[in-house]
Amino acid sequence: DADVAEFVAVEGSKVTKRAVKELGLPFGVTIGGLVRDGKGELVNGNTCIQPGDSVMVFCHKHHIEKAEKLFKASKLW
Repeated sequence: DADVAEFVAVEGSKVTKRAVKELGLPFGVTIGGLVRDGKGELVNGNTCIQPGDSVMVFCHKHHIEKAEKLFKASKLW
């Protein structure tokens, strides 16, 4: 029972500040791929997400809000 969500990374969001393996993704949240400059790419732990990337996230419904917060601009990160 997993969902697939698409998020666009914005400047200043947590996902743009570290490699995927260093993000501390919540259990049950997996980043599967992204689209950058019109080209699809698989994501691995060393991938650095850039502002404007369209990112595919796999997660359970109850984790969708946690995943969404990673892609919003935040001055706390």
